[in-house]
Amino acid sequence: MPSPVPGWSYLARSVLAAAALGACGGNVIVDGVRTDLGTGGTGGTGGSPSNAGGSNPATTASGGNCTADLTSDPSNCGACGHDCLGGACVSSQCQPVVIATNGYPNSLAVNATEIYWTDLIIGVMSLPLQGTTPTTLAMANTPTAIALDGTSVYWAAQGPISRTALAGGAVTNVVPAGVVTGNWGLAVDATSIYWGDSAANVLKKVPLGGGAATTLVGGLTAPDGVVLDDAYVYFANGTNDSVSGTIQKVTKSGGMPTILATDQNGPKDLALDADHVYWTNSAPYAPNPTGEVMSVPKSGGTPVTLANGTGNLLGIAVDATHVYWLNGDAGTVSSVPKAGGMPSVVAAGQKYAISIAVDAKAVYWTTQSQGGTVVKLAK
Repeated sequence: MPSPVPGWSYLARSVLAAAALGACGGNVIVDGVRTDLGTGGTGGTGGSPSNAGGSNPATTASGGNCTADLTSDPSNCGACGHDCLGGACVSSQCQPVVIATNGYPNSLAVNATEIYWTDLIIGVMSLPLQGTTPTTLAMANTPTAIALDGTSVYWAAQGPISRTALAGGAVTNVVPAGVVTGNWGLAVDATSIYWGDSAANVLKKVPLGGGAATTLVGGLTAPDGVVLDDAYVYFANGTNDSVSGTIQKVTKSGGMPTILATDQNGPKDLALDADHVYWTNSAPYAPNPTGEVMSVPKSGGTPVTLANGTGNLLGIAVDATHVYWLNGDAGTVSSVPKAGGMPSVVAAGQKYAISIAVDAKAVYWTTQSQGGTVVKLAK
């Protein structure tokens, strides 16, 4: 497995919370994870780079509901109640765990109970978050982008955009043919499917029930990275290592798009929170190779570089506090605070990592090296 995660910030926050409440017991919520401090125990944590320079923290805990070696217990890794979700605990750090292998995993999405992904060889796959055996939901010809709603999974594959129930079943081609999307070029809301057609160079939508497609924006250049909020569709334009790529938004009914960022080097995947758009720039083969993680207010403003370097930066995801992204060339999964700060590598050895998703407890990603893997890492 990859080496322990340098800079993974869970432990530092746990130390501070435990110091405040450990004397009297109680529960602390850190990154959405409930940490049981016990009733009379110390609630200490194992050491990590994030608290280097301080006193040596405890490596074991006892009392209440927790009696564990915090350096190696996967159910109490670094802090009581911090579960590695099937991964090992090494030096108080949860390690990535491969939850599916073989095939050629591509884009993925997560809901409250399952992880879904497209496999370029097999089709569309799913696995319960706590499961061990993937299910093939549908055969498909080199499927790319994937999206979920409350009842169905949608994907684009060499012509059609299709869907099936979240549990599998009959497959419906919502858009029969003539569609080419990138790996992140599909999104869905309560009424419509939206996609960036990288062959026709347009942004389109179609009703969930099927019917005539509407062109929202035309005249684009390899659109991808389609994401939604209540009012707008956000997308990347110029994803093929262009030095003049843009991040744009348009109302869901179409019209004149608003350009939020210009002069972007191969923008790829997008993510949203309530206030900002985040994206990766990936131009590894340009005369001046770049890799950047960027943000800009959804209402417009000056783009901010959150992280930069060299490499094939691809998938991106956000949670309440951090931005996560993949460097397929370097084989790393990294994070940075949304407000800015020092980036951290949270997993290494993930060659050709391509797509990423997060929930309250874990980070998930796909790799396309040596058989391909779907990987989970507890936060």
